[in-house]
Amino acid sequence: MTKGGIISKTAAVMLAAVVFFSCAREITVTESVHFAFLANTYPVSPFSGFTKSLPTVVAEIKKHKPFFIIHGGNAIYGGSEEYGIKERDLRRQLKIFFSYMEDFTSPFYVITGERDLYNGSSKLMSEYSGKSSYFSFNYGSIHFVCLGVADTGEDFISDREIHWLKKELAQSTKYSSIFVITSKPFLNYRNSKSLPVPEELHKVFLDNNVRFVFSSGKENFEKQIDMVHYISLSCGGYNDEKENRKTEQYYIIDYFNNEVNIKAYRVNISK
Repeated sequence: MTKGGIISKTAAVMLAAVVFFSCAREITVTESVHFAFLANTYPVSPFSGFTKSLPTVVAEIKKHKPFFIIHGGNAIYGGSEEYGIKERDLRRQLKIFFSYMEDFTSPFYVITGERDLYNGSSKLMSEYSGKSSYFSFNYGSIHFVCLGVADTGEDFISDREIHWLKKELAQSTKYSSIFVITSKPFLNYRNSKSLPVPEELHKVFLDNNVRFVFSSGKENFEKQIDMVHYISLSCGGYNDEKENRKTEQYYIIDYFNNEVNIKAYRVNISK
């Protein structure tokens, strides 16, 4: 439910019991998690300067003491040699961006977005992030699967990525909850009757007990289809004061008692 730029909470969903068994061993379920989400922090130009408000946003996020931070993509202003953008232009941005991210005292994860590519490849971003365009991590018994962009022009999800995803989720039955974060905005919005993602991908989520799928998009919305909650979190307004007044910069997400509560935050960048 979205109101006033804030998604208050999703409906409760049926997840695993408090204790479950895997390989005949009792495993305690992680019942709650508290993390931050931001995206689209790219500057106005790839050639000079960077996003001046980002250090302030980082400082504000730190006040919430998130267990970890997820950057949902489009961290920098990428491009290609065809448009006069050189590798050194991206390396300069990446060094600045990751120096800001390293100010966090909690772990942070960066998913590759379409703007993060150079000459159609995610290689440079992976070099600095230490992650491929798709990866996973755990917080206790909660499993997070991150789906980024590997190459220019690929579909919502590439054949290689969906092959990896199916294998990854098939091996994730021991986890109590699975969250998916994708850097690509959902294809359709809340007023559409069609699926937010390709049908094949939705089926993979449904068959593997994925209950929450997050993405950064153009607007905030939540759409439940079958047992899957698709949640779009709009991020922006880091450089432009007019856009800043109507867009959130980051979100704090709390998962507890099988529910997700999401609060949006705006950092005033006006001087």
